[in-house]
Amino acid sequence: MTAIAETLADYPPARLFRLGGEEFGILLRDTSENPALTLAERIREAVVAIALEHPGSPLGVQTISIGVASVTPGPDTAAVALLNLSDQALYRAKYLGRNRSEAANQHLAVVNGTL
Repeated sequence: MTAIAETLADYPPARLFRLGGEEFGILLRDTSENPALTLAERIREAVVAIALEHPGSPLGVQTISIGVASVTPGPDTAAVALLNLSDQALYRAKYLGRNRSEAANQHLAVVNGTL
């Protein structure tokens, strides 16, 4: 959590919250999908850089997978729609090998620093 909070300190409009279990959400106002995906990748890299030992990980250290989604709010936009999109992207990141960032709307992916 410290690595995530420190990374978000450079991005004041970000709000971090716990969704439950090991899942967290970050709400970014006025941020389109590409900048959000770039920030997600910075967060992923910061977690890996801590090098917290994790014997079950292929890298031997704790990693995270991140799902990114972006919507332009309108009168009929439900918050749960954004949550569902980001959740789908998260599960795609896990399915495709973990330790990566995936975007929902454009099917963009960042894997180990490569877009």
